Order: sequence, then C-alpha cells, then structure tokens
Amino acid sequence: MILQIPNHIAIIMDGNGRWAKNKVISRSYGHLQGVETVERIIKTCMRLKVKCLILFAFSKKNWKKLLEKIDSLIDLTRSISRFTLVTAFNYFGRWNIIESFRIGINGIFQNKVKIDEADEKKITTYLSTKRLPEPDFIIRPAGVFRISNFFLWQVAYSELFFTNKPWPAFNPEDFLEAIRAFNYRERRYGNICEI
Repeated sequence: MILQIPNHIAIIMDGNGRWAKNKVISRSYGHLQGVETVERIIKTCMRLKVKCLILFAFSKKNWKKLLEKIDSLIDLTRSISRFTLVTAFNYFGRWNIIESFRIGINGIFQNKVKIDEADEKKITTYLSTKRLPEPDFIIRPAGVFRISNFFLWQVAYSELFFTNKPWPAFNPEDFLEAIRAFNYRERRYGNICEI
C-alpha cells in the first residue's frame, strides 16, 4: 500500500514528565528526551515530504531546549523549501477565537466590516494562524484523548490520532503507524458518505 501523506500535520507533544516519572529519572531528562523526539519526527516529516508540521508545546521549561534544537535543524529545513515548521508556544485556541472576534467586532464598529459579512471564512482571516493551512491530521501521544485548547477553530475537519505512548518514546515507526491509520480514514469534510 502506498501511503498518502497528510500535507499538514499537527502534534500535541505530551507525556515528557510522566515518562520520566515512570522511569524514575528527572523530569528535565524527560523534556530532553522529548526534544530528541522532535528532531527524529522533523527529519521523518522532511523525508516523507510533509508540507507543514506544527508542534504544540505546553511547558515553558521545554521552550529553551526545544528552540535550541530547532535552531540546529533550521539548516536542514532551509534545504527543503516546501517544508514549514511551526512551534506553537503560548498558543491557546480559546484565546485565538476570542481575539478574532474582537478584531471582527472592532471592524464592525469602525464600519470596515458589515455584520452580514461575518462568516466562517471572514473569522478565519482574523486568527493568528490565518497563514497556515488547517491541519489534515493531529497526533496526540501519552494516552490523553482531548485537544487541550489547541487549534479549536481549525480542527473541525482534522483527523485525530491518539496513542498511549508518551512523547519521549514516540519514534518514526510510531509516526508511520499514525500515517497508516490516517490512510484508512474517509475524509468527508462534513458531507455524508456515499452508500
């Protein structure tokens, strides 16, 4: 079977601290291993020609190490002009929706936008993520089965994949398993299926 690779993948990186606790090692080592996983998954995405990868990081503790690792990978990503890597730090879906409504309402008050122009497409143009494609596929490791305030507006038609494996233990083969699961999905974008 030839795999259909999603163009835009988002990953909610989770489980670094729990992974470390289960191994009776320091939490900071769990975060360090999570950063190593980031490197492996970015390289896998580039090899598979994924067009856009968004990594959602929760902990401020992860930021410095993750940014250092990503800086070291910038040369790799520059060599592939069609690969976009986004790290979502301090991003919250509800905040993004509220901000987009504030911008829209302000536009209405200033007579820049008519109330009947306020639709899904218009609101999307006010999101901080307006230049990014909506995710085709979202992966969430660590046995957590929720979106956790990430891309709440953008996930309407995203396929979701949950795994019990924590982020530091997640590897390229796990990533390929997720892609295989994506290939068995019927993407209907809100339409009913044909019988």
